[in-house]
Amino acid sequence: MEDVAMLGQWGRDANDEDENPQGYNSAPRILRPLDADNPMITEEEAALLLGVSERSMRRLRSRRKVSYFRVLRRIMYRHSDLQDFLSKYRVVAREK
Repeated sequence: MEDVAMLGQWGRDANDEDENPQGYNSAPRILRPLDADNPMITEEEAALLLGVSERSMRRLRSRRKVSYFRVLRRIMYRHSDLQDFLSKYRVVAREK
């Protein structure tokens, strides 16, 4: 009975070397984004990056102020689209 308790999820001994360093229960992780130079971020991450609330981020999206992607039910933003949005609202300082 104790031999059965020591087996991992895939019927291997829990002490065996595993190809997955995160453990046998974790799903394989994507090592890099689809476009490594222009990563996609979630709405929550975009709000944190811009320093606004998630509600404000949703408002900006619904008013089409910032470009976004709908991936199934998830809203994603490209980092470059957020930079473009910020550059539109930049206020340039006056020279003295």
